[in-house]
Amino acid sequence: MPQREVEALQNGSSDDQIKAAISSCIASEVRAGMPQDQATAMCHEQIRGKTGGRPAAPGGNV
Repeated sequence: MPQREVEALQNGSSDDQIKAAISSCIASEVRAGMPQDQATAMCHEQIRGKTGGRPAAPGGNV
């Protein structure tokens, strides 16, 4: 499920933007029925793709 916050990210996105996108993505996927661990992994992978491989730390700490 596409997330507006994730789609808006780019290589120069701030840490706060990345944290907000991760939180929104995970919450949305869990509400849609995806297990939390799978949602977390999927959202982090999407973030890495949108930010040019910049890793998003687990737990939202970037």
